[in-house]
Amino acid sequence: VVSVVLIKNGAAGRQYTKPGKRTKEQNEAIDSYLREYCEDLQKSFESFADRTYGAESYFYCINPEISKKIHGFYYTKTGKTGYVRQTPLDASKLDPSDQEHNAWYYAILQKGRPAWVGPYLSNDKNKWICSYVIPVYKAGMLIGVLGLDIPVEILASQLSDVGVYDTGYACLFSEDGRVIYD
Repeated sequence: VVSVVLIKNGAAGRQYTKPGKRTKEQNEAIDSYLREYCEDLQKSFESFADRTYGAESYFYCINPEISKKIHGFYYTKTGKTGYVRQTPLDASKLDPSDQEHNAWYYAILQKGRPAWVGPYLSNDKNKWICSYVIPVYKAGMLIGVLGLDIPVEILASQLSDVGVYDTGYACLFSEDGRVIYD
């Protein structure tokens, strides 16, 4: 696990109280630190995503109050060639009222803990996605959200062979009780 150290960079602790109060040097130090932190975390997380059946993409979206320049990382799987780097997701451009596409960010902030989010339509609107998302906090401050996307059809395929006693079967429900797969 890659740890977040913000005190040395002026993003937490006595030197920092609000995003607008940082000096130019503090902003540069935080951006430099976050760039390196995200590179290290991405390498670790890619290994995890590679070993997760059906994982289609993985991401880390940095809280825009922490940095205006560093947004994290976003990788999607393209065929069998592995993950390809995409433009990182910029949380400052997300619309909180668009829960159909942005639930992976806002729903997890409301929960304040790791959770499954979805299903929701992928950005290209080709498929239904469920995401496992983890909010990352340090000293009570949201650093960002780390997530892994899996198509609903892949999750459902894992249930098709599950039997419960002689006549039962497994099904998949959303958090609000909607049937996703039966």
